[in-house]
Amino acid sequence: MTNISVKKLSLVDGAEELDLPDEAAVILDDLRNEIRGITPIVKQQGVKILYSYGTPKSCGKLFSAISHHKVQEIRKILSTVRLKPKDARMPKPEIVRVERGGVYTCQDFAGLAVLISDPVRIVVKMGSKRVSHEWEPGKILLLMPDTSLQPNDKDGTGNLEAEGKGMDKHLKLSDFFYTMIPVEHYHE
Repeated sequence: MTNISVKKLSLVDGAEELDLPDEAAVILDDLRNEIRGITPIVKQQGVKILYSYGTPKSCGKLFSAISHHKVQEIRKILSTVRLKPKDARMPKPEIVRVERGGVYTCQDFAGLAVLISDPVRIVVKMGSKRVSHEWEPGKILLLMPDTSLQPNDKDGTGNLEAEGKGMDKHLKLSDFFYTMIPVEHYHE
C-alpha cells in the first residue's frame, strides 16, 4: 500500500504552490483561447502519454509575467532547500496535457507549471514521497528536481508506472503551462 498524504504543499515534499500574478490572468485567458485551435502532438514513451501544444505566442508572455513578478518569491522558496537559479539556457516553455505517466523534472532543474484548464486532482512524487493535491486553475506549482507531477488515479496513488496499472482507467491531467528552471545547490 502506498502512503499518500494530503496537505498544503511545501517544496520539501516536492512542490510548492504560488499565486499567479494578477497581471497574468488576462494572459492565461489568451492562452486558453489560443490552444483551442491547436491540435496537440502526441508523444508516447511506453505507457507514458503526453500531448504537446508546443509554444503558443501567449506562452512566452505568461513566462515573462511570472518571471517579472515572482522571481524574488521563487528564489526565496528555492533557498529553503538550498537551491538557487543558475545562469544557463532554459528549456522553452510549452503547453502540455498528460494522460499517463506525468511530467518529470530533471535533476538539475526546478519545474514551473501553471494549470490553465479545469481543477484537477494530482499527485506530486519525489522519491518515496507522494502528496495528493487539488490543483486550481491559475495556480503556479514550483517543483523540486527529480520530481514528477502525475494524474491522480482512482486509488489516489498516482502510480501508473507499473505495467498495466491504470490502463483501463480514464485519467486526464488538464492542460498546463510547463517549463524548467536550471538550478544548482549551494552550501552556506
